[in-house]
Amino acid sequence: AELPASLRDLCHRCLSREPADRPAAAAISAALEAWLDGLQRRQDALALVDAARAELPAIEGIVAQADALRDQAAALLDALPPDHQASDKEAAWELQDRAAALSSDAALKQVTWHQKLRAALSRSPDLPEAHALLADHYRDALERAEQARDPLAIARNEVLLRTHDRGQHADFLKGDGALTLHTTVPAQARLFRFVEQKRRLEPVFERDLGVTPLVELGLGKGSWLVTLDRVDQPDAPTVRYPVLIERAQHWDGVPPEGGNPEPVWLPGVGELAEDDCYVPAGWCIVGGDPEAVDPLPRQWVWVDGFVMKRFPVTFGEYLEWVQALVDSGDEEAVEWAWPHKRDWAPLLVRSGGRVALGPDVAARQPVVCIPHQAASDYAASRSCRLPHGLWCEKAARGADGRFTPWGDTVERSWSRVLGSRPSPASSMDVDSFPTDRSLYGVRGLAGNVFAWCANAWRRNGSVRGSRPFTSHHRGEHMTLRGACYTLKPGSQRAACRFADPPGKRSSNVGFRLARVVDQSVGAEY
Repeated sequence: AELPASLRDLCHRCLSREPADRPAAAAISAALEAWLDGLQRRQDALALVDAARAELPAIEGIVAQADALRDQAAALLDALPPDHQASDKEAAWELQDRAAALSSDAALKQVTWHQKLRAALSRSPDLPEAHALLADHYRDALERAEQARDPLAIARNEVLLRTHDRGQHADFLKGDGALTLHTTVPAQARLFRFVEQKRRLEPVFERDLGVTPLVELGLGKGSWLVTLDRVDQPDAPTVRYPVLIERAQHWDGVPPEGGNPEPVWLPGVGELAEDDCYVPAGWCIVGGDPEAVDPLPRQWVWVDGFVMKRFPVTFGEYLEWVQALVDSGDEEAVEWAWPHKRDWAPLLVRSGGRVALGPDVAARQPVVCIPHQAASDYAASRSCRLPHGLWCEKAARGADGRFTPWGDTVERSWSRVLGSRPSPASSMDVDSFPTDRSLYGVRGLAGNVFAWCANAWRRNGSVRGSRPFTSHHRGEHMTLRGACYTLKPGSQRAACRFADPPGKRSSNVGFRLARVVDQSVGAEY
């Protein structure tokens, strides 16, 4: 075996031609003792690393057991509607408690594992084997922190990863990725980076990207917005296409089934109404917000392109439809569509053959107190449909999984929630709170009233193979999305999920209109 450099140097000096250059016996003895001491310390350190490495399979096994128990609990809870009694959930709770105990055990074992590696480095500070294990550990922690959008944990774990990395994570730390973007017709592309300004994520112009297609364009990690303007129709609507470049990843627009990148549809002049907000097809992060109400687990989902109306349906718009039902003579349909609420002044009033707004109702207030079927019927009459719940989440969060439509900050004054105004709790005109606006231009996704959705409520969500799906029948409960004036500001978090029986009429539940675009698959939803 090759001698260490320090010993080679000592030998060379001992064999020097000039006696004066040769070290004294005491110096040779001291150098050999230091080398032997260092060798022993390195061997001790390697033994600690081997012990730590041997503990990893057991820790990973405990974590896997905990995850499996949580999955079992989720399956049991998924079979229950949200209003079941607590006694029906006890079996699932027991599984969750066992999972929590296992997670606690794994966490304690991880502390011991970490202490062994730190002890190894105290004996041999440059030991590459210890640094490699710690670097892998801090890379995993950094990825989790970035997924959780936790800036302090991100900063801490990135510093620790850089401290222990010896080159194997260089590409990851650099973070550069790539963007591939195809469009149905050539478009001028402009790039903006999302930057937090006064607690809101705002797009800040970076540079022109030229004309699509863009193929493997180098792009740094982070949240970006690409605006697309048709070259052949300068007056066509600008399409806003958000992109999230995770560390060393390629955003290529390839759908879940694989194949080629799916071109982004670019509407032409007159293909979108003034109040249409277009959400292009693509990947987005849903769920994963621990502070939201009943969120889904964090996951990447492909959502086909859709158009959502800027505002919820208003009383003024709904009145026109009810008037048409009255004019048709279908009294059964009128009764079903009529917004009823006990102990309230009437929301609509009828005199002979004419329908008018109630005395305390404004035309631009969102319509409420109607059942799910009436909302669906109204949407169909306008050649639209109710949105899928994940459409609402994507419309609010874009691609990067931000917690609210405007960023990661919960701010009472930016949407109509409990206490956002000194006035009594009630819905307000949809034009109120211009701050409650998503990057696509949709308004009111974080307050005022909930919105009925097309999909039945399921505890584990409505995703199959990374695509949303909708059951072809109504469930015991239908999904509600958004927030409302009766809830605290935490309901602004766009991962929140709610549900109601489809026949219920609530003063804080309205609905929105949406439609798929012709270029989308949209087979099941």
